[in-house]
Amino acid sequence: MTTRIADVTSDDDVAVAAFCDVYARSQDDRWDVPWTTHEKRVRIAASTTSPYERELRVLALDDADVPVGWGLVHLPDADNTTTAYVDLGVVPERRREHHGTALVEALLDRARDHGRRTAMSSAGWPVGETGSVARRFLEGHGFAVGLVEAQRVLTLPVRLDDVDPTGGYELASWTGACPSAWVEQYAVLLGAMVAEAPAGDMEWEPEVYDAARVRHDEAELAEMGRTQVTTVAVAPDGTLAGHTQIIVPSADLRRVFQWDTLVLPAHRGHRLGLAMKVRNLAAAEPAIGPRTELHTWNAEVNGPMIDVNAAMGFVHVRQMGEMQRRL
Repeated sequence: MTTRIADVTSDDDVAVAAFCDVYARSQDDRWDVPWTTHEKRVRIAASTTSPYERELRVLALDDADVPVGWGLVHLPDADNTTTAYVDLGVVPERRREHHGTALVEALLDRARDHGRRTAMSSAGWPVGETGSVARRFLEGHGFAVGLVEAQRVLTLPVRLDDVDPTGGYELASWTGACPSAWVEQYAVLLGAMVAEAPAGDMEWEPEVYDAARVRHDEAELAEMGRTQVTTVAVAPDGTLAGHTQIIVPSADLRRVFQWDTLVLPAHRGHRLGLAMKVRNLAAAEPAIGPRTELHTWNAEVNGPMIDVNAAMGFVHVRQMGEMQRRL
């Protein structure tokens, strides 16, 4: 059985449809959180014009030119410009035919062709185990685990008592776009996320955010039909000390996603992390509607955030290994 790798361009409607279809069919992990077809199409279109990132997509085709797998190379352009993030999948019934090997080799070649020196990817495995087929596959192609994250899920609806921060801090929430008065400070918080979160051996560089990038990302989320609810902590001097985000996808009536939670170092010790997350969950309730799962991820070594999630009732459901290799 041979594999042919075909590039997928955003203007090829047939190839894009095939890519979205095989992507959806390859997702068979209970705790995976795939993008919907509409969200993928928005992402594909946006990546052709974004000043911050590009995506290269490929299909794996069998001897009969039937799509059996997909691959993606994400190329940051505003920061982390020597890094490529690769992802791939093969439909379950064709996984023993070595299409995955052809895919990963093609993705790494494309990353090299674009001047990237490090490739990153990820693989999940069940709680209590040390690995999975996906992890072993990536390790067989030169990747090593640099950071282990825990995926946790909170069953909704849940009622939590408000938590009052100490030290004169106040909380403020919004749905959708960040208020103009705070967008510059909010961009600083977003850019600090990678620098402040535990990274293990991963070679992530700080991300570069400004107001224009905030607005760009907000517009893409809105086009996807994803509602973002944000709560910030406001310090006594009126500056932003931290933030947290919940993302509600319109096409997924089961899952909601907890994205960033960050408190800047100078403002820690005032219960801001727990206070913001509890307030934000309440603020997001109208958007969440009937959805029953709130998913979050954080590094296994991030003790303070683990304590916050435990206090809220999150349950550990999966391990996720962030992996990398030199090119």
